[in-house]
Amino acid sequence: MKKLSKSTLLDRLRIIRKELPQVRDYIENEYIDSEGFAVIAIHPKNRESIFHPFSASDKVSPELYGYIESLTYPINSYIPLKILFEEDFLSPNEQQELVRIILNHYKLKLYEKDVELKLNFLRTFSLLAIGAVLYSMSFWLSTIKTGPFLHEIVSIGATFAVWESVSHWIIERKNLRLQWMNAGQLATMNIDFKRQKN
Repeated sequence: MKKLSKSTLLDRLRIIRKELPQVRDYIENEYIDSEGFAVIAIHPKNRESIFHPFSASDKVSPELYGYIESLTYPINSYIPLKILFEEDFLSPNEQQELVRIILNHYKLKLYEKDVELKLNFLRTFSLLAIGAVLYSMSFWLSTIKTGPFLHEIVSIGATFAVWESVSHWIIERKNLRLQWMNAGQLATMNIDFKRQKN
């Protein structure tokens, strides 16, 4: 078997990168309807493919949530979603209940991400404040001529706190914000039903 070199891999990645705009066109042509919604069609076979088989209270199957999330993954979060269930076995009351359960699930996820963003904000500025206090302390220690050992430890602690603050703000917050936007897209989606053609 021929071993691929690093340059060969990079060349292949450049080719794929050039094809990325075509992926965007594919998403627009494949998913986007005339109203600007990204439409995800779901074809459940029976009640058990929607509701968890061991639940007495018609709890939605985790596999359904995973399926919805896997289909919406490539769609930008600013594009509104419409989930279209093509089925012929749910009553109108069951359809309404399914919509309520799914939207509540994603509203809870959105709330969870909102809390995580607030905690990230608090953590970031707490670390920044600790870093500022430690830097002040380090400066004060350098003026009173204590040993260099204590001054260096406080200075290292200050640097670490500020670095962690920056890390939380730039890296972690960006990921949390993206997750929050994705959860918001799912929490505000439209869910419709269409009878299957026999």
